[in-house]
Amino acid sequence: MKKLAALFSFFIFLQVNAQEQTIHVSTNIQLPVFLKNLESNWVGSTGRELWTPVEDEAVLEGISFYNVNFEDYGTNEMPGEHMIILNDGINWIYVATPLDAEQSTTFTCTKQTETEWVFENPEHDFPKRITYTFLASDQLQTTIDAGLGSSPKDVKTWRYWKKNL
Repeated sequence: MKKLAALFSFFIFLQVNAQEQTIHVSTNIQLPVFLKNLESNWVGSTGRELWTPVEDEAVLEGISFYNVNFEDYGTNEMPGEHMIILNDGINWIYVATPLDAEQSTTFTCTKQTETEWVFENPEHDFPKRITYTFLASDQLQTTIDAGLGSSPKDVKTWRYWKKNL
């Protein structure tokens, strides 16, 4: 029951937060290979990321990718952060909303290949850079850091493996 109540609260939060978004998305964008490959349930030793495509979400219309990052609390999973990758008509944008945050943070894609995407926001306190890298077709690495030239203490990396739901 607690799990159901937490999920209900999470979806209420997402609905309120989506209403506050002011990003407008173009509907004529092709989904890149990277995002097609990202669509999956990615499981790591300390949590998971579930990425699914969304073609129409509240205010965010057009092609976007939706993720709920789940953190592992013993035998229970609790949503930790809501992320969306979307195209604003010019750039691919990564919008991160931790559950305890009052507002979202946006990062702009600065590098885009079939196996790696880098999103940056030099104005944000931390992280300033988020990198998603496919190490193999069934292995994903996520790295956050303080930007170019980060000290090792400012680099956090997670590895995930593709798992069916």
